[in-house]
Amino acid sequence: MVDIPHEKFDFVRHTARLREVVRHNNATAGRKESVAEHSWHLAMTSWILHRDFERESGHRLDLARMLKMCLMHDLVEIDAGDPSAWDGEGKADKARIEEEAARRRFADLPDGLGDELLALWHEYEAGPPLRPGWCVAWTGSTRR
Repeated sequence: MVDIPHEKFDFVRHTARLREVVRHNNATAGRKESVAEHSWHLAMTSWILHRDFERESGHRLDLARMLKMCLMHDLVEIDAGDPSAWDGEGKADKARIEEEAARRRFADLPDGLGDELLALWHEYEAGPPLRPGWCVAWTGSTRR
């Protein structure tokens, strides 16, 4: 039996709480979308359309990296919440709170996983040109 560090299981258990974080947009006409639903749908869409994104951009895209980024980009919202992207006043506080949450949650992960998650999260937060424009566009296009 492989001895898997308990920190990994604790983290996976923690990520399940994304189902509890509600976004500002609707999943259906009568129900708000959870962050978990949003992240899953973003990952599924990226997987299905990644070759189309490659053709459109003229660049080869790393599908594994895309999927990781889709799945983890909102993990900090478990601790920080999901403030509206259109709330200009709260952006500085949001960035500080999310940075603290990312560092706290990812720090204890073994096998370089914490460093990988923090680097991916920073890349996502930095925005274009470090991350492909598809992610920014698609994240917003799933709103109903």
